[in-house]
Amino acid sequence: MERGFEQLFILAVIIFAGLVELIVRRQRGKAGKDRPPVEADDAELPGQGQGAPELPPPPPAAMPSPPRSPPPLRPRRRRRARRWLTHPLDARSGIVLMAILGPCRGLQAPHSDA
Repeated sequence: MERGFEQLFILAVIIFAGLVELIVRRQRGKAGKDRPPVEADDAELPGQGQGAPELPPPPPAAMPSPPRSPPPLRPRRRRRARRWLTHPLDARSGIVLMAILGPCRGLQAPHSDA
């Protein structure tokens, strides 16, 4: 009975964590939409007042070029699925290896001399 409560508790914690993440994402999205966009024209530089002369626009050659897109990624090489038993001799080698190593020590009770 106790194990069932442990599993139910773990499931409840996982669901709770997912709900908290969903709520945080929505709040961040709303916070981003509520802020007005900041434009460079609205921000007045210090030291410039009404009497500051306006500069002519730079020539087209001095205009910065648009940012380049990153180069396309190389396609990943797909590895073939490894087939463990490709030949009956592979199974035979596995059986010999299991006979040499013996049973798993992790499955034995602690302090047993068996």
